[in-house]
Amino acid sequence: MSSARNVSCSAARVEGQAGGVKFGIAFHGCAEFVVSGVRSHGGHSHSHRSEGLSDDPSTLGENRPGGCAEGDDEAKDGAPEQGDGSNDSSGGGGSGGGGPDDGDAGSGSHDPQALNCGKRVTPYWQGPGGFVVRPANGMSAEVTISCGTTRWTDTLFARDDGLIVQLLHDQRCQTTQGRVAFDGIEEGAWYWIIDGRRAAASPLVCEHQLGGGVAAAVPGGVAPTAMEQGTFLRHVSGLVGIVPHVAGGGEGFHMGYWRGNGGVVGRPLNGRSAKVKVTCGRTYSTSSYRAGEDGLIVERIDRSYCADANGNPLSGSIEVSGLADGGWYWVDGQDRAAVAPLLPPSMLMGATPLNPGGVEADDGEFGTLFDQASARLIAIVPSIGRNE
Repeated sequence: MSSARNVSCSAARVEGQAGGVKFGIAFHGCAEFVVSGVRSHGGHSHSHRSEGLSDDPSTLGENRPGGCAEGDDEAKDGAPEQGDGSNDSSGGGGSGGGGPDDGDAGSGSHDPQALNCGKRVTPYWQGPGGFVVRPANGMSAEVTISCGTTRWTDTLFARDDGLIVQLLHDQRCQTTQGRVAFDGIEEGAWYWIIDGRRAAASPLVCEHQLGGGVAAAVPGGVAPTAMEQGTFLRHVSGLVGIVPHVAGGGEGFHMGYWRGNGGVVGRPLNGRSAKVKVTCGRTYSTSSYRAGEDGLIVERIDRSYCADANGNPLSGSIEVSGLADGGWYWVDGQDRAAVAPLLPPSMLMGATPLNPGGVEADDGEFGTLFDQASARLIAIVPSIGRNE
C-alpha cells in the first residue's frame, strides 16, 4: 500500500486589520500531509498535499458591534432537560427555543448502503485536492469530472480496505471552477481542496440537496468565491472553508459538530439576534447574540467547560436557533482552525465520515474532525445523509 508524502518548510508573519477584524498570524518550520494508500489522478504520478494550514481566527468577531444581547447563560451541568425556550436561561430543550427539542436532531435511522440519492457531488471545486469514497459494490465507482468546458469520466477501483482515496491535480481544474460527481458510492464520502498553504474539506452531497440554497454569510475580512452550489471562503488570517448552498432548509434551526472553542457566523432571521447553544460532555450553555451593523452575527465562542483539566479540547455540538441558512462556524486547533457549515438537523443523519488513514479522527454525533498536526491540517466533515 502506497502513501502520499511531501514536505515543505517556511517561515512568515503577517499582521494587519481588514473589515474591522484584527488578525496576526505566524507560521514556521516544516509541514507535511500524509494519507495512507492514496492514489494520484491527473495525467502523471505526483503527490499533492496541504502545505500547512496556518491561521489564527481567534480575533474574528472580536471588537465588533453587536455581540451578546443578554449575556452568556450560566453553564449547566448534567444531561440537558427539556425547556420551553422562552428565555435565554432555558438550559435545555430546543437550544433556547425556536428549534426541535433536545434529542430530536439525532433521532431516526439511516442506511449507509443506500444509493437512491442519485449522484453525490462537490458543492464547490477548483484547484488540486482529493477525495475519500467507498464504492457501494465494494469494488469500484464511476467519477465524472468537469472543469470549464472539459468533462471526462473514469472508473476508480477500491484499495484493500474498500476505500477509494484519490488525489486530483489536473491542470484544467486549477484555473477554472468545476465539479466532481460520483455514481455508486455510500454515505460518509468527502473531499478536500488545497489552497496554497491551506486546505478546506466538505462532504460529498446528494445532488438534490444542492441548488436554490442560500449562499454563505460573508463578514468583513472574508473573501468569498461562489459557485451555484457552494462558496469557498478565505479569511485574511489564512482560514479557509467550504459552505454548501443546501436546499430545503429554512427552519431557522441548525446544528454541527463542536470541539473546544471557536466562533459562529450567520444572519439572524429576525434581523436582530439568534441563540447559540454549545454542549461539551454533559455541560452546556445558551447565549443570545445580536447582529452587527452589517446584519450578521460574527461571534467568538469560548467555553471553559469545553476543555479538560489539562486544557485539552472536549468535543460536543453546536445548536443555533433563529439563524438563516448559509451560516457557518469554526473550531480552533493548536495553530489553525476548521470551518464547517451550520446545517438543518434533517441533513445530519448520515453515516460517520470515512477515515482515509494517516490522520487523527474524532467522531461526534453530527460529524468528524480530522486532524494531522504535522501538516497543520484540520477539517470538520458533517455527517450528511440523504435528507429524505
